[in-house]
Amino acid sequence: MKKILSLSVLTLGLITSAQAGTASTSVPVNATVSPSCVFEGQAAALKFNYTAAAGIDNLSPGVSQILHCNFGTIIIGDAKFTYETPNPMRDTAVLNVDYAVEPLDFDPGGPGSMYYGSDTRMYFVKATAATGQWTVPSGNYEAVVKINVDF
Repeated sequence: MKKILSLSVLTLGLITSAQAGTASTSVPVNATVSPSCVFEGQAAALKFNYTAAAGIDNLSPGVSQILHCNFGTIIIGDAKFTYETPNPMRDTAVLNVDYAVEPLDFDPGGPGSMYYGSDTRMYFVKATAATGQWTVPSGNYEAVVKINVDF
């Protein structure tokens, strides 16, 4: 009887081992990479002093803002670049200012840099104001130049 019982346990072990197997399936993965852009940091303020007699007397060379986009998102000529330039205002007074916003290629940095391999542009903002604006009262005037890049 002992022999039969031992044989039954051994047979059960073999049957269990023979029934073990592997099941697998393939799961397709489809990824869509959407265009993505970000301006780097906060823009510095464009500051100047104006007098009606001399115009802008401490003209800085301008300020820049850097835009990074994933590779292939912006190709010069393909992206729609616009900017809005309201004149600096204070109450009801307006100082007429001309702005130039120039997009330039910019190096995003080498391997290891945060934006390595990105499409990168630098937008350079400059301001000029004609002399002779005698009707503009003394005071501080503010405006915001808004840069839009549609991709």
